[in-house]
Amino acid sequence: KPRGTGAPPGGGAEASTLPSPATPTSVERPSAPEATRVDGASAVGLDGERRPLTVVCCAFTASGPSLRNIDVEEIDDLLGEQQDVCAEIARRHRGRFAGALGDQILLHFGYPSAQEDDARRAARAALEIVADVRARSARLQATRGLSLAVRIGLHAGLVIAGQSQGYTQHLGTTPQIAARLSALAAPGTVVVTDDAFRLLRSRFMFEQETSRDLSHADRPIAIYRMGQEISPATQDRSTAGRDTEPLIGRSQELDLLLQRWSQVRQGIGQSTLVTGGPGIGKSRLTWELARRLQGEWHSCLECRCTPDRRNSALHPMIELLDRLIDPGQDDAPGRRLARLEALLSRRGFDLEETVPLLAALLSIPLDGRYAAPLDPPPRQKERTLNALVTMLFDMAEERPVLFMVEDLQWADPTSLEWLGMMIADVPSARIMALFTARPEFSPPWSTSGMLQIQLGRLDRSHVEHMVARLAGGRSLPAPVLAQVVDRTDGVPLFVEELTRMVLESGALVDKGDHYALSEPISALAIPTTLRGLLMARLDRLGRAKETARIAAALGREFSLEVLSAVSTLDGELVQEDLDRLMAADLIHRKRRLNNPTYQFKHVLIRDAAYESLSKRSRRQVHARIARTLEARFPEIVAARPDLLAHHHAAAEQKQQAIAYAEAAAERALKRPANADDTEAVGHVTQALGWLSAMPDGRERALAELRLNSLLILALLDRRGYMPRELSASVKRCQELSDELGDSPMTAPTLWAMFMYHHMGSHRREARALAERLLAMATRSQDTGQLISSMLLLGQCLLCEGKLAEARQRLDGVVALYDPPAHREHAFTYGIDSKVCAQYTLALVLYLMGWPAQAFAQGEAAVAWARELDHPNSLGMALLHLAGVYHYGREREKVAAVTGSLIQLTEQHHLWFKELCWAMYCWARGDLDQLRRRVETIREGGQKANFPYWLSLVAELQAERGQHEAAVEQLAACLLLAVESGDVYYMPELYRLKALSLHACGADAEQESERCFRQSIAIAREQGARTIELRSTLAICRILVRQGRRDEARPLLGEISGWPVDYANLPELNEARALLQEVTV
Repeated sequence: KPRGTGAPPGGGAEASTLPSPATPTSVERPSAPEATRVDGASAVGLDGERRPLTVVCCAFTASGPSLRNIDVEEIDDLLGEQQDVCAEIARRHRGRFAGALGDQILLHFGYPSAQEDDARRAARAALEIVADVRARSARLQATRGLSLAVRIGLHAGLVIAGQSQGYTQHLGTTPQIAARLSALAAPGTVVVTDDAFRLLRSRFMFEQETSRDLSHADRPIAIYRMGQEISPATQDRSTAGRDTEPLIGRSQELDLLLQRWSQVRQGIGQSTLVTGGPGIGKSRLTWELARRLQGEWHSCLECRCTPDRRNSALHPMIELLDRLIDPGQDDAPGRRLARLEALLSRRGFDLEETVPLLAALLSIPLDGRYAAPLDPPPRQKERTLNALVTMLFDMAEERPVLFMVEDLQWADPTSLEWLGMMIADVPSARIMALFTARPEFSPPWSTSGMLQIQLGRLDRSHVEHMVARLAGGRSLPAPVLAQVVDRTDGVPLFVEELTRMVLESGALVDKGDHYALSEPISALAIPTTLRGLLMARLDRLGRAKETARIAAALGREFSLEVLSAVSTLDGELVQEDLDRLMAADLIHRKRRLNNPTYQFKHVLIRDAAYESLSKRSRRQVHARIARTLEARFPEIVAARPDLLAHHHAAAEQKQQAIAYAEAAAERALKRPANADDTEAVGHVTQALGWLSAMPDGRERALAELRLNSLLILALLDRRGYMPRELSASVKRCQELSDELGDSPMTAPTLWAMFMYHHMGSHRREARALAERLLAMATRSQDTGQLISSMLLLGQCLLCEGKLAEARQRLDGVVALYDPPAHREHAFTYGIDSKVCAQYTLALVLYLMGWPAQAFAQGEAAVAWARELDHPNSLGMALLHLAGVYHYGREREKVAAVTGSLIQLTEQHHLWFKELCWAMYCWARGDLDQLRRRVETIREGGQKANFPYWLSLVAELQAERGQHEAAVEQLAACLLLAVESGDVYYMPELYRLKALSLHACGADAEQESERCFRQSIAIAREQGARTIELRSTLAICRILVRQGRRDEARPLLGEISGWPVDYANLPELNEARALLQEVTV
């Protein structure tokens, strides 16, 4: 065996210490423990695992006047014999001799198989070593004048255990901390860290010595000197838990649920939320209710939310629908589609309407038998959610339904929205909606009428009852039962697991009606942490443990087919392993005829198996999973790009993960059941966090540009072009697009950036982007890009008051638009190009003096939007048509249009609902409500056209005779128009201000006249003949009343001479009549 240094120590003759070595790395060779060696440079093997380990480091000291006279070989033999004794002591306590270096040796407890009392056995071994060295020292002192002492450090923590070059290595800080600790111990003492103290304090006496900063430790560590073993005492209790078998101590809660069910049978639906910490028994309570109802005529439906699917819309409902169509019979797409048709047909659904929606949800190809839904995502979402709700309520018509959804704290936003819809109507149906969640979950819907049950810990009598039931009615020895009760703290998971551990330990003898101990109770110390307990259970699985670890990387739920494909074992061996895991009660099988699916019984069991993988092993397993899915499961790749992103990211293959996350975000944006695009934002945000793993260069810049573009589109669609959340992404896109140059790949990003700047009233930036896009389109001769860029430029020109140029660009959009080729713009950009051009053109034409053409274009925009069946395009067309009616002073038409438009915005969650309400309030003359709506618009961050919305308040103030307030409001509007660059509306603002000033009295006449003339001048410059005519007619009437006919005559003469094209302007005839009056 490796001995000491083999050299006599230096120093004085009275006392000497063997040289203090470098900190040892723990290495052992399982096949030949006597051939161990220390090799800190070796890398952890591919089979490394993270696991708890208790390490004992013994440092020896020899002293005495005769030490310098002893031969070096004798010292080596002396240390070697002591190492042999220590190794034997460790073996007796189920530990292992792990290595030696200089005056130190390492002993390991908890590897290769964890026991429930590793720390306690290590402590006992350490005290025995101290006693043995003390006795040996006494003998040496008597025979040779030598003294031998030992200083022992004991630490419990995580290590990486693995094979390298035929040796078992334990890497990590745990062995190093134990070694450093031994240097702080006094001779003949054992010192432990606070981590070990927490495991041992109920069994051993301790004195706290100090807190020290140890090398290799990430924090100051409290150090305790360990004394003798004592009788059991109360220990700190863990608060983790899980549901129990059988159900104990929940009779009151179960009675409440049964009472609610009785109301359900009478047609009064019920909703219940059961909350509590992990392992407290939420699932077990719901399962017990389902068990009690098994003999009744009802349907039981169960869904489960999972943390890895919280960005996957409607995942729990998709799994439920999968079970309803029973895909286990045959997973072929055609067969699945047929079963979906059969299910919907039985429920009375219109197959043409509903099959495409639910087939899309389930990723079932339509094979040309049905037309794919053309609705925009918000509308498809609404129809999908309604179909799911209808199906559930239809089932309740046939028989009462127990509908259970577990772990709502991990539910995706769309599922929560669907549940909110369902809960609202539950009282009128024979449905019991039963939910479970952890305490941190806050329901996003009203909880009025919902029963909420908070599960607490079990009392002592219930714990003892549970232990007896788990032991098959046999009583456990009193010391064992006492430890179970004390350590579990009433948490059902701890009770179940600790009891099972005792029953499986082999330390109990079945005496028929009771168990007896086969060895002293001290050998049955119960682990104080669930991690150690579960690792001990996993270690007893043999080969099946590795299968459990791979399965854990797949997730809490996994299919046999995928697991077998990923595993290096053949299918029969994988099945054997799963059978063993089921026998150990770690997993259970979900009912499937083909391709069985399994689930870890509890999340914490899955986590323990997964976390035992070293980081390197995790990367390798996830990489293998990703490769397997890509090679053999294209349907999963197509349906779950987010799953591939997860596995590639865990494998540190971030470039592939980013690509899949991008695909998942694009899929979420197009998915029917995803109006708020929260899932898309989640996928993109996650992928942006992975970008740093890609090397700098064009490829990374393109990926970042695409991701930021998707983020902008998602937020624009959800927030309605409000700039607050977008500024950083837009700024970064600007930098990247400048860096990458113009290309078809940057065009969508530039369009999104334009909308941000346009709606934020950043006129210079918006105009530059529009011109840049137009130049790109001209070079590429891409008609679609040309249309979109001309549209953006037309909007810029309108805001700048360049009406003739704006009309030219917008006319060009309408002329070039080809419906078959360009109707996809509605879904690419969120609004149809032709619709947008026509409703913008309607406003331009009205301002220019052609109201009939303006109304025709506005109505054409509405008609085309209806044909497209695109709610956002239709809503914007109606909003702008109402605006044209507002210019035309047709109040009733404004009220009618916006009244129906409000319903549309609420139905489809359109972002401009407040704008519709503002115009409706104006039409109805509701000043107070209008003020509130306009303030909401301001708070929302919209700057574009805000002077227009604020001026509506001034109009109603003027109508009520509040002219001074109207003047003040309009002055603010004019300042905002200058700041925002919305100069097209300035002639109208000056006209409205002039009218209110005139109404204020003689003192304001001069300022009123100045505003009228300012309105006329700007309108004339812009070509806004409608506003020019109205302002001219108004000021001329005032001049005539004041006897200033000579001043009015030239103004009236100029407009009366306008071409016949403007004959439709009603004010023009009034102006000509007034001109005749002043000419007489």
